[in-house]
Amino acid sequence: MLEIKGRPSGAIYLERGQVAFAHASWVPGLTSRLRGALQPTEELLELLRRWDQADPGIAELVVRRHYISSEELHALVGSIVVDAFVFLTAAPASESHVSAIRFDSAGASWPDSFPRMKVASVRTEAAWRAERVMRCDLAPSTPIALNDSHRSATILTRERWELACRIHGAMSALDLAQQCGLALADTIEGLGSLLQSGLCVRAPGGLAARVPTRRSAPALPAELIPPTRRGDDQRNRPDPGTPPSMDILRQVLNGLRKLS
Repeated sequence: MLEIKGRPSGAIYLERGQVAFAHASWVPGLTSRLRGALQPTEELLELLRRWDQADPGIAELVVRRHYISSEELHALVGSIVVDAFVFLTAAPASESHVSAIRFDSAGASWPDSFPRMKVASVRTEAAWRAERVMRCDLAPSTPIALNDSHRSATILTRERWELACRIHGAMSALDLAQQCGLALADTIEGLGSLLQSGLCVRAPGGLAARVPTRRSAPALPAELIPPTRRGDDQRNRPDPGTPPSMDILRQVLNGLRKLS
């Protein structure tokens, strides 16, 4: 397990050099995504509400009960993994920080129903998605509202129309993704498109007003400090009150390619 502490926090789970799963605190988990992907019955909704987001056992249960096929589950898990990679490695600098990175034992095995993905392919997909997200110039916590004054004709895809119908008041991409069980990257792209069309506008309030004030982060562990910053000279030691650069996380993730 490669554990990342900060905002967002998360972990990447490796098994024999391949990615078995990944999660990030901003990204909707497996039960949320199942709720969004399926048309759940009341029985399934109750099951999902009671199931721990961090417990992968729900995957085998829904496959066994024929709520979802193995192929559909593989696609869903792959989407969650890529979504986590995007925001653990390319989250907006104004809203994110990394306080520590470490490798540790995962302490659990992953179900056979989960796909095992090559690190290089996940990184390639995540980099492509991250580039699209950054082009939207929309932070995950920026509140968005429908534009009541919009009067011109606009052509929308079905996905964009469904997203617009789910906006009530001032809501951010984080709000919508969590409530609707959607991939955060897809949600940001969708809101970016609605902003561009004029159907939505940036609004005050929403989740951005509820994000806690950033605190000083502890120093990165010495074993993860690049060699150029090591040494006995106190001037070369990292400032414990300064969060390490996102480049450090990218360096660690680049090293994952050697595991595949």
